[in-house]
Amino acid sequence: MIEIKNKVLEEKIKQLKKAIEIVGGKNFLDSLENDNKLAELLIEKSLTSELVEIEINCEKHLVNNLYKKKLEYEKSYIKNKKKNIDKIVYKIKKYNTYLDSLIRKYKKDQSYENLLKIKEEIELRYKNDIDNFILSEINNLKEDNKEYYGEFLKSKKEDFINLVLHSII
Repeated sequence: MIEIKNKVLEEKIKQLKKAIEIVGGKNFLDSLENDNKLAELLIEKSLTSELVEIEINCEKHLVNNLYKKKLEYEKSYIKNKKKNIDKIVYKIKKYNTYLDSLIRKYKKDQSYENLLKIKEEIELRYKNDIDNFILSEINNLKEDNKEYYGEFLKSKKEDFINLVLHSII
């Protein structure tokens, strides 16, 4: 049993897990019991082959490339979030009268319940826009993309929805 007692290596494993999730590897991560299993897999691959690759959704990814993908994803998220927020806000203001009425109701009473209703409506009505932005690195998105959302991407999605919410209220 491997136990990682090196903070730098622990952080590298966490970053690798985020990168794996970004390319659609939530099921791969779920199949591992813990971080030690991922570390064992990486050690095994590094000792038995020239390249350290992980197969995710029938695609082989070099570990170093996964780290680069995560960095590029973060840069793209920061660079494009304003544009995507503006796109959703425009759709809300132009076409969604139900959401507009919820916003007016929330502005009157400032209730947490109405805020949650607004948030749920945004998540429901603009699901495709949100998924296309948050899951931009995953090929062949499906109608229901819940299977791709792990801890990291859920937090990105929550952050994005909160920014949309902040923009319309």
